Amino acid sequence: MPKIYANQASKDTILEVGKLMLSSAITAPKAGGIGAIDGCIIYGEEELLTLAQKMEELSTEQSGWKFFKDDARAVLEADAVVLLGPRGFQEPVGGDCGLCGYTCDEFWKETGKVKNTLYAGPYCGTRIFDLGFAIGSACKVASTFNVDNMPMFSVGTAATRLRLLPQGGLIIGIPISITEKSPFHDRVPMSTKELLLHTARTFPMFRTQYG
Repeated sequence: MPKIYANQASKDTILEVGKLMLSSAITAPKAGGIGAIDGCIIYGEEELLTLAQKMEELSTEQSGWKFFKDDARAVLEADAVVLLGPRGFQEPVGGDCGLCGYTCDEFWKETGKVKNTLYAGPYCGTRIFDLGFAIGSACKVASTFNVDNMPMFSVGTAATRLRLLPQGGLIIGIPISITEKSPFHDRVPMSTKELLLHTARTFPMFRTQYG
């Protein structure tokens, strides 16, 4: 009798849900109804390891980025990562809304002047709104299928540095996972891992992240 076991079903499902997340992001509301979102799915042990290693590397660049290292562990626990980024984020939509802090004419003069930060702004505030709508739409799809997910600025920053999207100067990463316990919440502090390693060996139902 043909069977599909839970492990295999989870592996097949995660990529299908990732694809649906990308579709939802593309159809999300956007300024002027003009397509402005790029995206892709990162999966596979080597690919996720490369992304996590870049996050750990970034965690040492400035004191305020130390949390990148903790987020990197969550990426290693994920089954895949959905990346989303706006196209034309450094081109003002027009209308002088002032969200970026400038008029649209002033915007061009200031582009790329910001240094020693994660991103070289200014960025068009309207396009940032577009990205927010896309993220919300994508996460809703994941939640509808009970797939654990969490949008992460740190993941997107590492993806930006690795140039994982063609026009990706600004990316948000959404790790996704199908496991008994979400790896993105209630993360275990490094100082308690010795105790939890013993617990995990004693009680197999504990998440492997505790090992």
